[in-house]
Amino acid sequence: MEWSENLYEKLMILSDFGVVLLLNGRPASPESVASKVNKDRGCYKARFSYSVTGDLSVLNYVSAA
Repeated sequence: MEWSENLYEKLMILSDFGVVLLLNGRPASPESVASKVNKDRGCYKARFSYSVTGDLSVLNYVSAA
């Protein structure tokens, strides 16, 4: 299994649980996030936002370069 396929699968699971996926602050699909992060590996940082109950609610991949 390739690195991007593993990321894609994890993002799909998070999305299925209701986590909002963002790429540079814009809504994105698990496919587009995995593809972009894999293409520019090392240039993105994940930022996490949690709900008041402590559950992960938003995962935003932000360009760090």
